[in-house]
Amino acid sequence: MARFFIYLLCCALATVCLTANPPKAKEKQPDLEVENISLHKNGFVHITLKNKSPVKIPVPPTIKEKIFLVIYIDNLKRAEYKLKYINPKLFLPNGLLRFRTNFRVPPGIKMKMKAEINKAKIIKELNYRNNRLEKVLQIKPKK
Repeated sequence: MARFFIYLLCCALATVCLTANPPKAKEKQPDLEVENISLHKNGFVHITLKNKSPVKIPVPPTIKEKIFLVIYIDNLKRAEYKLKYINPKLFLPNGLLRFRTNFRVPPGIKMKMKAEINKAKIIKELNYRNNRLEKVLQIKPKK
């Protein structure tokens, strides 16, 4: 009978210890993505950026001067945008940003557009592979 009470006491202590200090869940990390490169009806290029994670991404002032978005046209670097010029709504949980550029695709011309974000890995992420996207854009000429 004494063994039974010792067994119950050990079970109770183990339960208390496990429930008092549960194992910590794996902390969620940000995941930024270049979701799409598209043409607006007037021919201007829009780039859709997304925070695919349910966490808010902290942006310390020390990194705001770093290059965050780079745009290439036909494999030539055409623009770089510092982090301080990116709308902060991208860094909210599941944030979405449609970035309007000043680049216009003329009718009848094919242009290879490439966008890269966080190339220097200034923001720690879960997945860096989805930080760039390349597309060929063209507006068909009117007949």
